[in-house]
Amino acid sequence: MPKEIIGIQYLRGISALSVVFFHIELHLSHTYEGYRALASLQAGVDVFFVISGFIMYHSTDGGSALDAREFFVRRLLRIVPLYWLATFSMVFIILLFPQLGQSVKSSFVNADHLIASLLFIPMASPVAPSLSLPLLPTGWTLNYEMFFYSVFAVAMACGAQRQGQVGTIVVATLGALALVGILNDAPGPLGFYTDPIVLEFCFGIIAASIWRRWRIQSQPVACAVFILACALIIALPIVDPAYRVLRFGVIAAALVFAAACISWRSFKFLKLMGDVSYAMYLSHMFALAAIVQIWRRFGPQVGSEYIPILYAIAVPTVICGSIVIWRLIEKPIDAALKSALRQNWASTPDAATS
Repeated sequence: MPKEIIGIQYLRGISALSVVFFHIELHLSHTYEGYRALASLQAGVDVFFVISGFIMYHSTDGGSALDAREFFVRRLLRIVPLYWLATFSMVFIILLFPQLGQSVKSSFVNADHLIASLLFIPMASPVAPSLSLPLLPTGWTLNYEMFFYSVFAVAMACGAQRQGQVGTIVVATLGALALVGILNDAPGPLGFYTDPIVLEFCFGIIAASIWRRWRIQSQPVACAVFILACALIIALPIVDPAYRVLRFGVIAAALVFAAACISWRSFKFLKLMGDVSYAMYLSHMFALAAIVQIWRRFGPQVGSEYIPILYAIAVPTVICGSIVIWRLIEKPIDAALKSALRQNWASTPDAATS
């Protein structure tokens, strides 16, 4: 099986940029009275969740290519180092530059909250008690990611390592949790883990299972599905946030499936954006917070005609910063950890760590 599905790699980059644009839009809505943020850009997160389900199923050969312990260790080594570094960077910023911390909805450090954040445990934010946000606010998605990896590893540990069985167990488990969430509005961590958004990982698993057996052979049809899915994600109205999984998740599954079916040409920029997508996701809030503080002090506070200038400053800054972090920090750490891991386990598909 291929180590990398290039369409999925491109989609990672597009999704990361979508999240960046969404947070720029939020800052604009707070700066310019009457400005309405394009809410559909937040769907980049939903696409990420579907991609996670797709890649975990595909790269582990339906759960049969790795044992549970190796799978989970690989995921920890992939996610934890950069996230912890970003979290401690947030602590540093809050202590020395509290005004920047306020720009990303984190204004002070609470020891219990910090520990919960580092351990991927959902906990009410001291700044926004109604939200289960970690110290680095964008880390809420990683709490879901680590929960999904845990469920996937448990399914593998149950001995159901034949193709299809692990996926069935995971889909049934997350589906049951989502049903509990639909029927009961539970508070705290239970409410977090039973949010129907967990179904998006299931959609990814189902899409990967179908893709491994049947693909859209006609490239024009695959491209048409991809374009239609993009248009629907952007254009459909957001009626109720409670139905996010239907508004974004189902369409994201079609988008990911179509992206995997397309025989893409080489786009070096999109390939690079896919490579740096994790670094971009974790670091972009720092860059945007600094830019927004500067803009609020020196930039015009009225006149929407100046908005393209902010975009022209913010987007290249975020991209360049992400590339630097990826090259100088993420890649060396990832390479060192992979080398250490190879000394403890026999060689297995590297796609499982992507």
